[in-house]
Amino acid sequence: MSHDHHQNDPPKPLLIGAALLMIGSLLIAYFGKGSQFSAELMPDTRIVAAYDVRLIKNDDGTIAAFTSSGTPLEVLSIEKAGFVSGVLRGFARGRSLTNTPADVPYRLIRYTDGRFVLEDTGTGERVALDVFGPTNAETFARLWRASDRARLAGS
Repeated sequence: MSHDHHQNDPPKPLLIGAALLMIGSLLIAYFGKGSQFSAELMPDTRIVAAYDVRLIKNDDGTIAAFTSSGTPLEVLSIEKAGFVSGVLRGFARGRSLTNTPADVPYRLIRYTDGRFVLEDTGTGERVALDVFGPTNAETFARLWRASDRARLAGS
């Protein structure tokens, strides 16, 4: 009967492999924290400009973008609005937890190295937009350029 009991045990190589995988993961996490790829050790970059924008989802699925003073910037088509909607959904939970009103603007930030970040000014949450690929980041780059033009026009 003890022979039947051993047949139900997981194979010894599987257990050893799982243990090595866990140890390796812990070592990577521990040593990776101080590696050259750590976010804290990335070179400092300065902000080129930051613009507060309001992003309002329309009933037809498009998103209207405005400066914080209400100057229209652009209406994003449904194709371009999909990514922006996803980013806004990501911020929605933080806004609901902090009772942040929907009309509080977002801050679109561009750094000297070309990165774009969207910050929720109500919650302080930030999303690095470049990590989603150049096509998606370009949507926000267009909004940044439109905000820059609006600032230069005095709006």
